[in-house]
Amino acid sequence: MHICTQEKCLLLLQSLFMCVYLPVLLITGNAVQAETLADKKVLVTVKPLADLIVKNTHSVPATIISLNQPVLSSQLAAKVEKIHVDIGDNVKKGEVLIELDCRDYQYARQQARATYLARKAQAAFSEKKYQRNKQLARQSTIPQNTLDQSESEFLSVQADINALEAQLSVAELNVERCKIKAPLSGQITQRQVQQGQLVSANTPLLELLQTTNLQVSAELSSKQSKQIKQVKNFYFNANGKKSAIKLYKVVSLVKENTRLQTVRFHLPKESSWVAGTAGRIIWEDKQPQLPASYLSRRNGKLGVLIVEKDTVKFIELKGAEEGQAADIDLPLDTQIVDNGRLIVSDKQIVKIQ
Repeated sequence: MHICTQEKCLLLLQSLFMCVYLPVLLITGNAVQAETLADKKVLVTVKPLADLIVKNTHSVPATIISLNQPVLSSQLAAKVEKIHVDIGDNVKKGEVLIELDCRDYQYARQQARATYLARKAQAAFSEKKYQRNKQLARQSTIPQNTLDQSESEFLSVQADINALEAQLSVAELNVERCKIKAPLSGQITQRQVQQGQLVSANTPLLELLQTTNLQVSAELSSKQSKQIKQVKNFYFNANGKKSAIKLYKVVSLVKENTRLQTVRFHLPKESSWVAGTAGRIIWEDKQPQLPASYLSRRNGKLGVLIVEKDTVKFIELKGAEEGQAADIDLPLDTQIVDNGRLIVSDKQIVKIQ
């Protein structure tokens, strides 16, 4: 049996400490260090995208217009004999509105018809003479110049008939123009002539408003004109009344003075709207948008910060503009960084409160 000296006992105790207690101290130290690192993670809060997205509502001034509002004028110089309508009267297409004193034009038509019929009788005689001379010429009974002369007379009379037919058509058209008829159904909005008044050609007589073919007209910015092509629902709102309307066409011209484009919309066929009504067109963006306050800029790009598995991820939003809500196409359960988005960076590990 060996009895250890004091020195040997101390060495033995030291060895025992290194083997047993040192690993325990190392494990404890690592745990404390890990806990310290966890405490240093950035704390953030998140919100699901569904709670943040908005749909912007747009509203622009608009007016109901009629596609046709003709001013009916006289095509003849004559006296106004009868006026059958007044302001506010509804008329149908083809209805007689005003009658002019047509006696001079009726006489002219009679004269043109008589001249035409007389010349036509001469033409019949000339044709018979020409046909007879052709037979005689084949029999060598008459000289060739006699045949040529009869042919020339026949062709000359035919030419006169054509001219007289044209004159008769003009005379008949003038008589027809003595009655001013409605070119379309609508309402009389102005009357600029009196009964018994002598008018000349092109004198305005009445103004007619087509009430069955109305549209809504508005002016939009170029950006809005592009965006609305994706929108399905539009409304016209005026005086507390609201109607659904449909996009008809966008005029491909940006006005120099306003930098706006004209856009037209169809009204419902069965509509009580009146031309000239001023109101507003209302629509919502088709694409959901993220409020501008949740946009972040990283590496010169504008986007949104989300959290996936405790890690921040930066997603660029194409077309986003500073200070404006941006279109976003992400799942509605995407976790958007709320508090802390100003200090975290892409791929940073965070702790969610």
